[in-house]
Formats: sequence, structure tokens, C-alpha cells
Amino acid sequence: MSKAREKGLLTKPEEDYTDQEVFGFIFAPGFSTNDEVTEYSGRGVGMDVVVSNIRGLGGSVAVDSEEGKGTVTTIRIPLTLAIVDGMVLKVGASRYTLPIRSIRRSFRPEPGQVFLDAEGREMVMDEGRCCPILRLSKLYDIEDAQEDLTQAILLLVEADGKPFLLAADELLGVQQIVVKPVPEYIRGMTEKTGITGCTLLGDGGISLIIDPEKTAHLIYA
Repeated sequence: MSKAREKGLLTKPEEDYTDQEVFGFIFAPGFSTNDEVTEYSGRGVGMDVVVSNIRGLGGSVAVDSEEGKGTVTTIRIPLTLAIVDGMVLKVGASRYTLPIRSIRRSFRPEPGQVFLDAEGREMVMDEGRCCPILRLSKLYDIEDAQEDLTQAILLLVEADGKPFLLAADELLGVQQIVVKPVPEYIRGMTEKTGITGCTLLGDGGISLIIDPEKTAHLIYA
């Protein structure tokens, strides 16, 4: 934390950072714990390059550490063509698929359960945590989506240790999907949309696949 403070990377009070957020500084551009630059280390570009390339493949890196016991670094890299279990969501007339591995539960919020934080973001308290709500209708500019959250479905999603809620009109069920990469001409937009691929549904329709890690990065950036 002291190195992050020295390099001006802190954007909020130190006591507000979670352990996962502190570990995330390891991958920040220009961050290094070395006091001097040598021929081999100290420039703060090695881990930054590693995580950038992993995320470029649609993967993620997570670090968990406990003093005196050790550190675990988990790297997840998806296959170019993979079969996964996905929950199909309906938003307006559009359908999206979210890998169920990242879904903790789904529920319909009660009146008054949704509140606004100091920045005007919609939030819900879940087990003592403030979880931000992402309306897919606003992210993807979908018309005719459900505006009343008490009539919508919220999915509690956790990615890279960060919880958030996705608002959908309806859950269409779980099915095994074949993940295919998105076309080249829209691939550059994946970091801004949280979309990681697409799949063909049983009725012949196409569903875009939501990447939980990329979506978490959009919310917590």
C-alpha cells in the first residue's frame, strides 16, 4: 500500500480498500516494489503486460494472499471454442447469455430495497455489502425493457471478488452453449460492452455472451 501511495495510485482513503483491490495494484501500469531499476526489473511493466494480454484473450487474473501462509494467483483463460452452462436473459426483445459459474442467486427486489448512493447509482444491500445495479437496457440502449426494478429480475454476480447486480426482464433458463468469438469488426468494442462472444440458441437465434470479469471492470473502473 505504501508503494501505491508513493506512486499516486490511491483514489480513495486507504481504509476503504479491500484486500483484493490492494492486490490489484500489482498489475497497475508502472507499479513496482523495487526501489531501483535494474536491467531485469523495477520498471513496473512486466505484470501489467501479462494481465493485459490475459484479459485480451477474455481471461482474468485473481490474487489471494494471507500473511505467513502464502499467495495464490489464479489465471483463467477461456478456450477459443468452449461449451459452458449459461443462463439466457431477456431484456426487451434481446437475449443475452451469462455463464452460470459467476451467478450467486437471482431475486426480484422489494419496494424500497433499491436505493441511490452519493453518486446517484442504484444499489442494493446484500449480506452487508453495497452492490451496484447495472441495467443492461441502458448499457446496450435496448428499447421496451422493464423500467420498474420491482418487476424485473436481479442477478447477483461476482467476478474478481467484486459483486454487482444485472437487471433483466426475464430468465429464459439454463442451457449448454457453444462459445464463439465475436466478429472482428466489433471485437474492439468488447472492453467497453462486457461482451466476450456469441452463441446460437436452440431456436436459431443469436445471443451475445456477457463476460462477468469485463462487466465488473466496467462498473468498478
